[in-house]
Amino acid sequence: MDPCPIIAWLLAPSTGTLAHDAFMDELCGRLVAAGLPLGRVSISLRTRHPEIYVLNGQWRPEQGSTLTWFPRTQLSEERFVASPIRQVRETGRPIRVDLTHDELPYPVCDDLKAEGMTDYLIQPMLSSHGGHSFASWSTDRPGGFLPEHIDALEAIAPTLALRMDANSAHLATQQLLRVYLGRNAAERVIGGAFERGSGERIEAAIWFCDLRGFTALSDHADVEQVIDVLDRYFSVVAEPIRANGGEILKFIGDAVLAVFPTCEEPGDACVCALRAAKEALAHAHVLGPDLSFGVALHLGEVFYGNIGASSRLDFTVIGPAVNEASRVEGMCKVLGRDLLLTQAFANHVDRLELESLGTHRLRGVGREQELFGLKLGRSSG
Repeated sequence: MDPCPIIAWLLAPSTGTLAHDAFMDELCGRLVAAGLPLGRVSISLRTRHPEIYVLNGQWRPEQGSTLTWFPRTQLSEERFVASPIRQVRETGRPIRVDLTHDELPYPVCDDLKAEGMTDYLIQPMLSSHGGHSFASWSTDRPGGFLPEHIDALEAIAPTLALRMDANSAHLATQQLLRVYLGRNAAERVIGGAFERGSGERIEAAIWFCDLRGFTALSDHADVEQVIDVLDRYFSVVAEPIRANGGEILKFIGDAVLAVFPTCEEPGDACVCALRAAKEALAHAHVLGPDLSFGVALHLGEVFYGNIGASSRLDFTVIGPAVNEASRVEGMCKVLGRDLLLTQAFANHVDRLELESLGTHRLRGVGREQELFGLKLGRSSG
C-alpha cells in the first residue's frame, strides 16, 4: 500500500475546509480504496470549549461517520480512566491490541471484539499547542492488520497529526469566539467583520436584566459563593435566551445585555424575547430567597458591530434604545415588578396579558415612556 497519495491529500488546502465527518468519510474511503481493511475508525479533535473535551468521529463501512461531543466530565469517569486514550495521552505512544485473545486490557477492546473486530491500533496525534489527540483503527480481517497495513498507518500518522492539529485549531477558534462573543457575532467575525467601526444598523428586541440582592451578598459572602451564585443566575437567564433565538452580548457585572434580531418581522423577535423572559423568571427561585432579578424588554434600532480601541475590540450593540432598556430595568424595583416592557415592545405582543403601569420619566431619557407588565397572576412580580 502506497501512503503517498493519502499524505498528499492530507496536505491539500481543500482538505482543511471539510467538516470532521466529511473529512473522516473521505479519509477512510481513500484508505479502503488503497487496500486498508478498516472495520471501524475513531478520530477525535480536541477543543477549547469550557465544557466539551473532544469532538469524536466514528466511521464504519456501512454507516459512514457519526459525530459525538464528549464533555470534560468524562475525564473522571471510570470508563475513561480505564481506556487506552488515557494511556496514549500520558505516554504519547501508540497501543496495539490483538482482539482475538480471551483477556483484553481495555473495555473498548471487548466492545470491538463483540463487533467482530480482530485487531486494534490507537495512535497519538501530537499537537503543536501541547497535549495529544488520537486516531484509532480496527479491522475485522482474519489475522488482523498485516505488517504493510501498520507501516502505512505509521507513515501517514505525522501528516494526519498535522491536519488534525490544524482542524483542531480551527474548531477551537470557532468555539472560543462563540463562547465569548455569541454564535451570531462569532459567525460575523469569522466571516470577516472584524475591522474597528464595522457593523450595521439593525432593529432588535433588546433584553436587559440585573440581579437584585447581589451587592449585599458580595459584601459578606466568600468569593467562591459569589461565583456560584453568578453562574447559577447566568445559567437561568442564558438558556431561555439561547433557546428562543436570542444572543447574549455582554455580562456587565451582574447584568446581562442580549438581543433578538427582528429580521423581517419585529413581532416574532418580541414574542421570542417575552417567552424567554417568562421562562427565566419561572426559574428565579433557584437563586435563593434573598436574590431575584428584573428584566426589561425594549424594541429599537441599534448599531451592531465592532467598537473599541485598535488593540481591543468589542462586538456589541450601542444606541439610544440600549440605554433606554437599561433605564427601564432600573424601574423594576421602583414598580415592584420582575418584568417591564416598553410601549414599542408591547405593541408587538399579546396586549391581553399586559397591563399599563403608567408613564414614567427615565433617567437620561428625554421623553416619558409608558411601561407595561404582565397582569397580576401571570408573573412573579
